[in-house]
Amino acid sequence: MTKSPGSNLIHPTGWLLSALCAATLLSACGGGSSGGTQDSAASGATATAATTLQMDVVALPADVAAQSALPSFHVAPALLNAPDDTDAGNGNASAHLGPHTDTVPGEFADLSSNRLTLQTLQARQALGAPSGSATPQASGGAVSTYTPAQIRAAYGLPALPAAGASLTAAQAAQLGAGQTIYIVDAMHDPNVAAELAAFNSKFG
Repeated sequence: MTKSPGSNLIHPTGWLLSALCAATLLSACGGGSSGGTQDSAASGATATAATTLQMDVVALPADVAAQSALPSFHVAPALLNAPDDTDAGNGNASAHLGPHTDTVPGEFADLSSNRLTLQTLQARQALGAPSGSATPQASGGAVSTYTPAQIRAAYGLPALPAAGASLTAAQAAQLGAGQTIYIVDAMHDPNVAAELAAFNSKFG
């Protein structure tokens, strides 16, 4: 292994590179004599080299091997109102407005956002606020949501074109045409597909 000057990075390929260079040099040397170079094929001498790499695989202890990582998703502890129609006629109408805010109701104050589902929120709403005092696990008492126009304005991205406007191929590409967005749905959030469909329908 080699260590880069002025850093703490260790390059495991350094020794491998040195070994390969040495093997290449050895194979290129061939036979020779004090009187000058000699064709190795004519003299019957052949230069060969071999490098063997071995890595020991350490078996994990049984208790460590049995562990598993469980990814999760988080959902705000609130039943959000549907987006309004501010951007219906003009996709940039909400660009410089403040975010929409929904208050976290008291009956949801003790719910963890970890793997929270719409069904859990609806069931809790039907039961009403839990008895006794509860310590809220949410970071605040409200949930803020943003429209695509607000996010584009915040990051200085080009404004969305008017509905039905014809775009050149370059303009369409700048707005994301032809790109695929992958969303990792950890732990199978049961509502993410419906929520994305509603978002696409609302904002085009």
